[in-house]
Amino acid sequence: MSPTPIFLVRALLRSVLLLGLLGGCQTFPISLFVPDETLATLEHSEYVEKLDQDELETLLAQHFGLLAATRSQDDKGVHRLDSMPESGPHRNEELNSAFHPATRGLRSGDLLLAKNSKPQSLGQTLTFEDFTYYSHMAILAREGGRYYAYESWPRLHLMAAADQFAERFRGGVQRVPFADFLERYETIEVLRLSRDSFGADIGERLSDAAKDSLQENIRYDPHHDPNDPAMSCSEYVSYLIEDKLGRSLTLRRRTVTQNPSMQSLLSSLGFRTDAYVVPESYSELPDTETVALYSHQATHASYLGKRYAYQALHEHFVSNSSIASYLGIHPLKLVKYRRNVKDYLRWAVAYSEAHAGEDPDSIRRDLRAMVELFFRRKGMKVHGRS
Repeated sequence: MSPTPIFLVRALLRSVLLLGLLGGCQTFPISLFVPDETLATLEHSEYVEKLDQDELETLLAQHFGLLAATRSQDDKGVHRLDSMPESGPHRNEELNSAFHPATRGLRSGDLLLAKNSKPQSLGQTLTFEDFTYYSHMAILAREGGRYYAYESWPRLHLMAAADQFAERFRGGVQRVPFADFLERYETIEVLRLSRDSFGADIGERLSDAAKDSLQENIRYDPHHDPNDPAMSCSEYVSYLIEDKLGRSLTLRRRTVTQNPSMQSLLSSLGFRTDAYVVPESYSELPDTETVALYSHQATHASYLGKRYAYQALHEHFVSNSSIASYLGIHPLKLVKYRRNVKDYLRWAVAYSEAHAGEDPDSIRRDLRAMVELFFRRKGMKVHGRS
């Protein structure tokens, strides 16, 4: 066996497990080469990561009525949370079937908005000035008695020649079983375009256009550049609706935050720092409706707890600190939640579950107040709610 070239050894020693925040909507469990500027941006948090658990639990009990025993436990399988009663857990593979009770009401042409549970998902939320929850999207199509998802999807080419990290994301449009799509994500919201706005046959026409697009060899666009013939997940959907079906779209673009740490991180990775069309841009179209909600969270309350917690973290980030206070690098070079952030997410879900059925606005307000308990600047004590 020939010796490994020394330049490759050095490169591998600098590799990390890290997702480009806007590069692919997926966590890639492989080594990626990133610039030193990226590592420096995520190196130091201004807050205490490892909080005194006894003190924290005392404050949570005192101000929010939470006890350690109320912490949420992960459930296996997929739950449908929009139905009454909620159903699940279901095995992913069961939901490929168009005849399964948990897929009742789905139609070809429905849009799938997806959120994963990985730390990189929080990074995507913190990227924009306005709160944005979902990070990927696809089009649902029924073929016979089975459902499939059509999406523009990235594949990482680690050793490919690239001037910027973002350009290592290649790939393109693909068709995957609905169950495989469900497996990737913590939560999927199913949207339906308005027939009044797009025509009574919009669903069938959109799914047919998606099927035909497999022959076009559409490449994935990591830069989300509207002038590039390659396409991100959200650009792919707009291409089908506008270019293939001849329907006009007015989609609001999300502006990237001016937070210096996020601007530095995105620039170091080679991503744009202006504005993007995101999956939730489609939910703002007139008369678009949510027709289903699937999640690996066991209840609608736990789903809301996680979503509201992300919203509270987004507000905290906008007004307080740097991206390194929320995400960091593990000693083995894995991107991770900071310990205090991970603790907050767990307790936020527990609080939402304990108050299931109560006023959502009240729960959201309490989770905004609760976040302050988990962000103690170094050298300061934990404070309760005012």
